[in-house]
Amino acid sequence: MRYYLVLLCIGLAVICLSTSSILVRYASAPALIIAFYRMFFTALISGGVTAFSGRLRAVRENIGFAALSGFFLALHFSFWFTSLSYTSIASSVLFTNLQVIFVWLFSVVLLHEPVRKRSAGGILLAIAGSLLIAFSDLGQGHLKGDLISLASGLFFAVYLL
Repeated sequence: MRYYLVLLCIGLAVICLSTSSILVRYASAPALIIAFYRMFFTALISGGVTAFSGRLRAVRENIGFAALSGFFLALHFSFWFTSLSYTSIASSVLFTNLQVIFVWLFSVVLLHEPVRKRSAGGILLAIAGSLLIAFSDLGQGHLKGDLISLASGLFFAVYLL
């Protein structure tokens, strides 16, 4: 593939990811329906690519892991899209993207990766900033949405692992 096509695909992916929460927030369909269709079309596209790439055998060998990861991805989307009904878009995206903290924690505890001071410092800074947002949202009655989006981040971290 040519370099400019790769950059075009990356740019398109960034635009799609950057606008998805806004589009979900203003959609008239329920959050679970939106999550279903997102997973459905993703499965169709990725299944087609897998079938035509000749890697179907590798998928058959790991069908259990594929199904489990798909389950957690579905939970992630369901919780994230639901959180958009209870909190602001910015707070929802912030708390969902705290998934890096869960990935770091699982990597340390389950995979026995070393704790680096810079990583721990960054995690503490992210938690401190998130607590400021959460306390602000508490006064506005958005804490439920914040917690739902945080659960979304947890499910995304399990999906990544």
